[in-house]
This record gives sequence, structure tokens and C-alpha cells, in this order.
Amino acid sequence: MGVGYPDENFLGWPWTEVNNKMYDFVPAISTTTLEQVGTNGISRSGANGNNLNFAPRAGFAYRVTNKTVFHTGYGLYYSAPNVTNSSGLSNNVPALDYWVFNNAGTYGATTNGAAFNYASNGYAHTLVTSINALPANLPVYSQDPNAKTPYSEQWHASIEQQIPYSTVFTVAYVGTRGLHLDALRDINAGSPGTTNVTANRPYPFFAQINELETRQISNYDALQVTAERRAHGLGFLASYTYSHSLDEGTGSPGSILNPYNIRADYGNSDLNIPNRFVASATYLLPFKVSGKLNNLVQGWQLNTILNYFDGLPFSVSAASGVGDGLTPRAQLLPGNGNGSLPSGQRTHAQWFNTAAFANPTPGTWGNSGRNSLEGPGTKTVDFSFFKNTPLTESKVLQVRAEFFNLFNTPQFNNPGATAGTSSIGIISGAGSEPTFQRIERQVQLAAKINF
Repeated sequence: MGVGYPDENFLGWPWTEVNNKMYDFVPAISTTTLEQVGTNGISRSGANGNNLNFAPRAGFAYRVTNKTVFHTGYGLYYSAPNVTNSSGLSNNVPALDYWVFNNAGTYGATTNGAAFNYASNGYAHTLVTSINALPANLPVYSQDPNAKTPYSEQWHASIEQQIPYSTVFTVAYVGTRGLHLDALRDINAGSPGTTNVTANRPYPFFAQINELETRQISNYDALQVTAERRAHGLGFLASYTYSHSLDEGTGSPGSILNPYNIRADYGNSDLNIPNRFVASATYLLPFKVSGKLNNLVQGWQLNTILNYFDGLPFSVSAASGVGDGLTPRAQLLPGNGNGSLPSGQRTHAQWFNTAAFANPTPGTWGNSGRNSLEGPGTKTVDFSFFKNTPLTESKVLQVRAEFFNLFNTPQFNNPGATAGTSSIGIISGAGSEPTFQRIERQVQLAAKINF
């Protein structure tokens, strides 16, 4: 049994800029200017300190029999927001100014009647040098002064049992809850209704105001079953996970669709995969002969990896945004469940019930759930064989052939999911070549010397 209670503040988070070159939007002081941190009662980071982050941890293990062990544990773990989030205030003018240069062929005189503005001609607008002389309609960042340090509570309980054939079988429950997770919320979006959110702004002098807040939550629960063996030249590890991951925004910072109702985004995580089975095996062939032929016969190794898991979730979005880069989800029509189709009715031409979704009334947010649908799953078998040949006492030549997605099973991507468009429900792509994931069959030959 073990107990711990560290105190964490992540190297002084919230971080500061050495010369206080960060500027915050503080409506209690002014709604038409920005305020430099470290002045007017604003902390140097824009947020109050979090120096008492109590993080208790406890673990317990008990040997029930000579072949049975019970484990359980709990821990609270802090994780400071992404560094770029805290430096968002340093992206505000006058610490950082910006301008845009467009391609002449697309936006030049032939298209919009205005000549292209080359960088050599100078800035597109007058450089901002003072927070008291800001141009109107600037997008800015702000910091919630009461932001907390994000943290997660994690717990587990497991039974580990040794079974015949040198195999260990484990059943575990794993849970995680995230609290005070960071997100950027547009606090200057106009009130929802029938107009674009750029109208009726609470602070009309500015455009979009993205405020770093720590109000989002997440939950994860999983049943995990594993079997492992390493003996007599044969090793394997097989694991099955049945899980559910929920949150309001998977990234850091999390994204918020409706700034006035962040709980409306609570749904399946972007990474939610309910069923996942992964198995790997390695077998060292027991062949051996005497004489010079032994270098050819001995040292062969076979390997395989199987991946079978559900598809990634996705949402159906509206065809038009509501301003400030916000695109609402589609309207789910009554009597259609969540809009999915039975597995036997899904095709590449219609993966889900496209008739169940429509564009919402302009200016509204739609009622369909976030990540309520599931895309195609993944089924791959990788295989390889190695040949290890001793060169000297300390050097071994390894020649290998590796086959990724051995049976060339198509790994289809999620379908089009924009209401009212011709591509809705249609799967038009497969795999991800840039990330070398879910690819078509590929063969790789390699050789290396281990020493």
C-alpha cells in the first residue's frame, strides 16, 4: 500500500511575460481598450495564482492466493493549460500586430477592383502602438482571472490471475474524470436569436473576444480485459477494452460551439471508441541443425499484430455558420432517433439517415448531439518475419520483411456530414497516408546490425 500527497503548481502557472508585454480585456475597467498586465490591479499573468493544488494519491495491492492479486488505486493529477493558451494575451496589440497580404491572382484588381498590396508597400493598416488608440473591430484574447489549474481524478481496480500455459489474465475497471479543463470561449458573440452573432455584441467596439476559461469537464469509464504470455519462445498480448469517453471539447484548448451554452457540447469525445481489440504475438521458431547450415536454419522469428476497433464519432453540421467562425450543428428531425442506420443498411453511398437532418433556422444552433454518430471501424492485420544471423559474438545481422495491412482491407474514413449538401452521408475517402494510419497494404524490407 502506498499514499502520497504532493503539492503542485506547474512551475508557477499561470505563467508571466518577463517584461509584462501582455494585454488583457477587462470589461470592469474599460470596454474600448486593453489593459497591460501588472497594472490597475491585474496580475502579471491575467489570472490569480493556484499555489495550493493538493494532489493525493493512494494505491493498494493484496495477494489473495499464490496466483491471484488484487490491485486498486486513486490519484488526483494536475495538468497546466497549453502554454500557447496562457501566451494568448501576448498575441494582443500592441505586443503583437498583424496584417494580411492576399494573392494577386485571386484578390487583385481583376477580381475585386483593388490592386494587390505587396509587403514592400508597407502595412495594411496603421501599426498600433498604444492601448488607448485601438482601431475598432479588433479580435482579441482575454483571460478569466479566476481560471483554475485543470486536473483529473483517476482510479482503477483489477484482478490479476495466473492461468495455465504461463499466461496471466487480468480484468480491470478504469475511470477518469477531468475538471476545470481549459477552453477558449467567444465572450463577444451576440445573443442567440435569428441574426448573425456579429450583431448585438455585448462589447461592440471589438470583434471576437476569445477568453481562456477552465470550465469544461470530461469522463471516461472502461472495462479492460488482457491476457499475456511469455514463455518457450512464444509471447502474446491480447487486450479488449469496452469504454465510453465523454467531454465538452477534446482538444487543449477545447472548442465551444455555443458560447452561451457550453454544456450543449457534452457528448462523445472525439476519441471515443467503445470497442477495441488489439492482439500481438511473437514466435521464435525452434529450428536448429548442426553444422554450417545452422546459420541459415536458426534465428527465424514470426510476428503479428491485429487491430479491430469501432469507428471514430462525428457530428452533422449546418451548411452555414453564424459568424465568428462558429458553425452550428444540424437540426435533428423528430422520430429518427440519433440519425444512425442499422449496421446492415449502411453503405458507402449512405452511411447514416441523411433525411433525419436539416439546416437549422438561421441564427440558431441546431439540436443534434455532438459526436452522436459513428464512422467505419478499423480492421487490420500486420505481419512480419525476422532473420537474425550472428556475425561475431557481439554483432547480429537482422533482416526483416514487414507487411502492414496484410490482407489489404479498406479502411474507410468518416462520411460527409454537412446538412443539405450533395456529399452528406457519402464516404469518399480511405486511410490516412500522412500519419501512416489505416493505410492500404504496404510492404517494407529492412536490414540492420545490432551490436
